[in-house]
Amino acid sequence: MPPFDQLRAILCAWYQWHRARRIAAETQPIRTRLMEVEVELAAARKLHRPVRDLERQRRRLKNLQLKKELGL
Repeated sequence: MPPFDQLRAILCAWYQWHRARRIAAETQPIRTRLMEVEVELAAARKLHRPVRDLERQRRRLKNLQLKKELGL
């Protein structure tokens, strides 16, 4: 197999894996993901780790959950 065909095969496999992972994350219930993020956030705070990304993710999930509840 020529090197470029190998590279293309690797990139295609990575893209399919990444796409499947993103779709799975989108279809996972918001409440479940929110609980997971809150647990990760509490652990990060306890271990004095950076929490900015987790807080942003938590805010985004809370907003999504609110929009879903309000039917927006």
